Amino acid sequence: MPSARTLSRHRIIDAALDILDSYGLADLTMRRLGKSLSVGPGALYWHFESKQALIAALAERIVAPVCAHTDTPVEQPLNREARCLAVDNAASSLRSALLEHRDGAEIVSAALTHEPLATMLRATLRSATGDDVAANTLLYFVLGATAHEQSALALAQAVAPDATESQVHSVHDAATEQFNQGVELIKVGIVATQAQ
Repeated sequence: MPSARTLSRHRIIDAALDILDSYGLADLTMRRLGKSLSVGPGALYWHFESKQALIAALAERIVAPVCAHTDTPVEQPLNREARCLAVDNAASSLRSALLEHRDGAEIVSAALTHEPLATMLRATLRSATGDDVAANTLLYFVLGATAHEQSALALAQAVAPDATESQVHSVHDAATEQFNQGVELIKVGIVATQAQ
């Protein structure tokens, strides 16, 4: 049985992600998290000053694979084709990372006021889009579209718990098509703006 001394931020985040994936953000409480780690909720506050700090750490873990290559400088401006490919890759990578965890988009949205996370995400998207306005536009679109998709999936599963895999895929496929159309519009805007 772990004690507060054997706890680490890493273990707490792992346990919190397990709860998030099983029950959703609404059921991720410090009490439930402490119980899953066999410690009192107070032991968690030794590692995280608040639940918001825990949510920020969860968000950083969720987007870490997307932001892993942010430090790589771009040697020269990207041409139109390379810029569009970079935007596609950044948008789909972020969406995939968010979809890996139940309520992933909601977690990251809730943590955007946490400056290290916001800076990390914006730097990653700026390297793809070429400027701050486009990076913010892409970020908010991906978060909103993915949050909507996750809500639609949760609703479909709540209304029809016996939903077949093909019904779930149908919701996902429709959301993917809408997402791709939105990214296309953003790319058109980026290319037009940067051509001026």
